[in-house]
Parts: sequence; structure tokens; C-alpha cells
Amino acid sequence: MSLGTRQRDGYVTRVSDGVDLGNEDMWTGQLGLRFKPSDQLSITLRGDYTAENENGSPFVFQAMNEAATSATRSRQRCVPMRFIAASEPV
Repeated sequence: MSLGTRQRDGYVTRVSDGVDLGNEDMWTGQLGLRFKPSDQLSITLRGDYTAENENGSPFVFQAMNEAATSATRSRQRCVPMRFIAASEPV
């Protein structure tokens, strides 16, 4: 038999609802039983269980330059795609 747990507090609080992101609460257990009624017969029963509750890892921007984002978008040009059939030479 073995039992285990892993718990970690979140390290970022989501402003909109106060949920801790990056937290982890996990419980695990394993159990094994062997029944050997004779030298020729052995029965083994094994099982495991895991329960996990987490709110996911946070994605945090360090900084964002919004002017650069829109300027880059306006300078992009569209390149047409060409599809090649399997029988055509490349």
C-alpha cells in the first residue's frame, strides 16, 4: 500500500474572481493484494486512485507594447498560397 499527496498554493491571483492560479492539490493511493491458495495458483489484485484539483498555470505578461503590435499588423502583406498536386514535379 502507498499513499501520497502534493499540495501547492497558487502564485498568481486572478483579479476578476480571486482564484489562485498555479495551485495544485493531488491525492494518490495504490493497493496490492496477493492471494496464494496453492503453489500452482497465485491471484494478484492491484488498484490505484488519483484525484487532482488545480486551476491551471497562469499566463502573465511582463510588458506589452500595443503601438508596436498594431503597426506590425498594418505592414504585413498577404502572400498567396500555391497547392501542388501529388503528380506535379516540385
